[in-house]
Amino acid sequence: MTRKKHARRLLAIGMVLSLILAACAAEDTGDTDAALAEAAAAEAAADAAQAAAAAAEAEAEQARAEAELAAAEAAEDEAAVAAAEAALAEAEAQAAATAEAAEAAAAAAEAEAAEARAEADLAAARAAEDEAAVAVAEAELAAAQAAADAAQEAAEAAQAQVQAARAETEAAQAEAAAALAAAEEAAAAAGIDLNNVIISTPSLVAQADYARAPYVAPAHAAGLLAFGGYLYRYDPQGDYVPDLATDFPEFSEDGLTMTVTLREGLVYSDGTPVVATDAVVTLERARDEGPFGAQMASFAGAEAVDDRTIVYTLNEPFSCLNNQIVCSENMPLHPHEQVLADPEGYFAKPVSATQYVISDWVPGSPTMVLEANPSYWAGEAVIKKLTLASATDPISRLLQVTTGAAAMGFDIPASVRADLPDDVIQIVHPIGGTFWFVIRSDVEGPLGDVRVRKALCLAMDRNAINERAFLGTAEPGGSILSRYRSEWEYEDIVPLDRDVDGALALLAEAGYADGFTTPLQTMGARPGWTDASTILAENWADIGVEAEVQPLEDAIIIDNIINRAYDAMWIGSGGPNFSTLRTLFYPDNFWSNSVAFADDSVTSTFDELAVAMPRGDMEASQRLQTEVQRLALDIGANYCPMGERAVLVGSRLSPDILAMIPASQNFWVAAEGG
Repeated sequence: MTRKKHARRLLAIGMVLSLILAACAAEDTGDTDAALAEAAAAEAAADAAQAAAAAAEAEAEQARAEAELAAAEAAEDEAAVAAAEAALAEAEAQAAATAEAAEAAAAAAEAEAAEARAEADLAAARAAEDEAAVAVAEAELAAAQAAADAAQEAAEAAQAQVQAARAETEAAQAEAAAALAAAEEAAAAAGIDLNNVIISTPSLVAQADYARAPYVAPAHAAGLLAFGGYLYRYDPQGDYVPDLATDFPEFSEDGLTMTVTLREGLVYSDGTPVVATDAVVTLERARDEGPFGAQMASFAGAEAVDDRTIVYTLNEPFSCLNNQIVCSENMPLHPHEQVLADPEGYFAKPVSATQYVISDWVPGSPTMVLEANPSYWAGEAVIKKLTLASATDPISRLLQVTTGAAAMGFDIPASVRADLPDDVIQIVHPIGGTFWFVIRSDVEGPLGDVRVRKALCLAMDRNAINERAFLGTAEPGGSILSRYRSEWEYEDIVPLDRDVDGALALLAEAGYADGFTTPLQTMGARPGWTDASTILAENWADIGVEAEVQPLEDAIIIDNIINRAYDAMWIGSGGPNFSTLRTLFYPDNFWSNSVAFADDSVTSTFDELAVAMPRGDMEASQRLQTEVQRLALDIGANYCPMGERAVLVGSRLSPDILAMIPASQNFWVAAEGG
């Protein structure tokens, strides 16, 4: 039986019981036995209602478990899939048991009500001194009492099954707690102090203000750990779950009003209450001033109805599940009065309503020290002190994790996999994005011709780049969207095979048969990126194009993207499909502005997608995500996808304590109690 059918059945049962009890209560028998029977019926109805509520809660838990399994399967994380399958099996058993108990309790309540009616009929017959009616009523009462006894036995048996299922669940939870305790003991045995854990990262956190550029991946990762608070966040399986919000948004019938309710009693790390106005100010700053304002075009405004209720008005239907970064990372809550009074001063050391609070950090410095936030509603983190330490040299990150100076090294060279110590856990982590090279449309000279850009894409050898630069971790692909995102069934949009003859023909057609020279920028601190650029330059040399590889610091590359200070660049992206497509191809967005791309047919196709995805029209969403890419990569050819973007992570801590969130560059830290 589906959850919807089961819910309708429980609702129907509840309505029937209400009518039965109302009818019983309406009888004025004046008889003590009848009154007692009515009281028993009312108690049975209360038990049935409680059982129905328990069943609904169990059904919701099963739905959450199914979502976690889907996310794990999409990420192709075998360990996460196994854990999610076990959790789902437990949830299904609990849901089945509670559903059966609810039905049995409802049947018992109905039988008790029938007994109450029989008692009332008997009392009325006795009061009328009608011997024949008394005899009939006594027979009916005996039958009703027998039925009530049988129904009660069935209800008690079903409740026993619920208790057994609950005991199994509690045992599984105890196992998880034991695994966490074992992980903590293992960390102590390995000499890792959970009061002082260091993560070595490639990029520093430049600043903490979500409404000021640049606000890129390192700030997002640090923000989820320690900046302000978030309506929604990610669990260790990568599933999107409510955090400061009680649940996912409720929508009006026309889909143009979205209501979010905050949990009760939330406070920031300085004791300031978290209130709905904080979310209103966040939206206004992010939409009107922030670097990702274009991604919030769906929002017309927001209002704080009371301290816990935020009502967003929308220009078009919108879904947080399809626009996860917008509803979480791009809209963190901060105390609105402090932000409005002195934004620069406040964001130099913001307060927190999430796991950690900043202990020591100067914006732009290479080290950020975080301490567990005891005020976080979901419990204090197991790691009490967490330091994000930037080391731009990948060899430095490698040495830190191999020597034990850092508990985790993020994005270390893939070339060292065979030589890592046995006590370092190796994780090839797809971040839910892709590698590609990008060329601006408004570059003067050969690169300004779309035929040249297509020729350079045809000349790329994806297999060589994967094997030589990334040692097999960058699975070749012909789409801008990652195969590890769940919103779309992966398709290759551009041909995967290298076509040198086709590339030469396009160059000749464009008038550049003799080739040309061009600079090729990349982030030099990222493992494999300079190698990938060098191999790409070799590929281009085969068609007469000479590329000068220019490895630069991350911050310089970001400035160059914003200011259009590049011709061609090896780069990558990551994140939810909707946000990725909007950023790359929709007018007035970060990348579309940078490459000078805008096309009415692409824009209108994306507008159709913006309607289809919130409505849950998966068939249309699949078709439109494919069509946006096909059109844009043909019309502009600004981006040429190479393959999956994955990083090698080395960790000395069990993933039960510290893990990478699937299909992202974000970290997950366990809370006390699991």
